[in-house]
Formats: sequence, structure tokens, C-alpha cells
Amino acid sequence: MARPSCGGRRSGGRAGRSPARRAGEILFVPILLATLTAIGGLLPLALERSALQTPPAWVILGGLVSSTLLTRVVTPVLYALLPPEIARRAEIALEATAPAGAGSTDGVPVGAA
Repeated sequence: MARPSCGGRRSGGRAGRSPARRAGEILFVPILLATLTAIGGLLPLALERSALQTPPAWVILGGLVSSTLLTRVVTPVLYALLPPEIARRAEIALEATAPAGAGSTDGVPVGAA
């Protein structure tokens, strides 16, 4: 989650909390909209009295809610708590696996300090 707007900036002198928070704010709306859309589609199945469809629908709903909370709360907190050298190694690994042309959403190339 923190990759699009945090790439390469943490080692550039900014505090670790600010880029993580900024990435969370930028990506929160798309994550929330995708989750709400999936929940809206699964609610009829979850509220239906079907022994075959109701249990998996509730499991998927629980996974959606928990993954949204993890993405919004836990990931930025863990990123902010990482020592700068470990965070930089993680950023380098992400850059190596990124598809060609992938960069930050704010126009600054990933890895630019």
C-alpha cells in the first residue's frame, strides 16, 4: 500500500510516518470503494437462508473487512516502525519486481530522492 507515494522518499530526509500516512490517505478511497462494492454484492448471499451459499459469503465478508482494516491501520504503522535501512531494502525489492513504467502516482519517479 505504501509503495506508490512513498518510494524512495523515506531515505530522503522525511520522517517515516508522513509518507506512510500520505499513502494511506491517497489509497484509502479506492480500497474502501472496492470493499464496499464487494460487500454490497455479497450481502444478498449472506442474508439468504441457503446452507450452501451463506457460510462462504460470511467468510468472504469477514476477510474483506479484516483486510481493509489491515491495509488502513496495520500496514502504515508497521512501515513507520521499520528502521530506515530495512524499509529502504524493502523499497529496492519492490522496485525490482515492479512492471516497466510503474512509478509513483504523484509524478515523482520511484526511487527519486
